[in-house]
Amino acid sequence: MLELHFGDFFAPKNVKVYLEQIKIIYICLVFNSLHSEQERKREKKKKGQKKRNP
Repeated sequence: MLELHFGDFFAPKNVKVYLEQIKIIYICLVFNSLHSEQERKREKKKKGQKKRNP
């Protein structure tokens, strides 16, 4: 049973699907981190403007 599952897991089709899923997850994580950094920069700019113009 274990060998069968191992064979299924390492079948070319499954590996391709697995890699695609990892790629999608990785892209999502990178996109989210970049987006959050941009948000932080915007917030800092807003705070700076408020301090400059009381």
